[in-house]
Amino acid sequence: MPLKFKCPFNEECRNCCVFNEKEEMPIVFEDEKEMLENLGQREFEEIRFGNVKLYKWIIKGRCPFNDPNTGLCKIHEKKPLSCKMFPLNLRIKGNEVSIELSFACSWVKAHPQALRLDPKRVFPREWKALEEALERLRRALT
Repeated sequence: MPLKFKCPFNEECRNCCVFNEKEEMPIVFEDEKEMLENLGQREFEEIRFGNVKLYKWIIKGRCPFNDPNTGLCKIHEKKPLSCKMFPLNLRIKGNEVSIELSFACSWVKAHPQALRLDPKRVFPREWKALEEALERLRRALT
């Protein structure tokens, strides 16, 4: 049977939506930033990709929308694309975009062979969110 990602949230897995390093923090589009600001979030750092303004959502520790008891997102239906694509992470450095697999995810740590497999097949829902983010970037650049 092919390897497929399934969020394993349990007692041993409480690292999802917890941020200690800035490079791990989600990148959000301007409309997502505005939505988060309307929900009380105020810390963002502007980053540029070409002429596109994006924002690093500065979260110190656990995301305020993640319930540590259930692991559920309190804004699941409207959460940013970067959250929908986790454990796939979009990285932007200067004019380069890369996709990384997050080792903050206990499933990824437990399945290192996922690094050698087609991410579209292992992470189908997450890949769809990633494609949407990349398409938004592409449209914004044209």
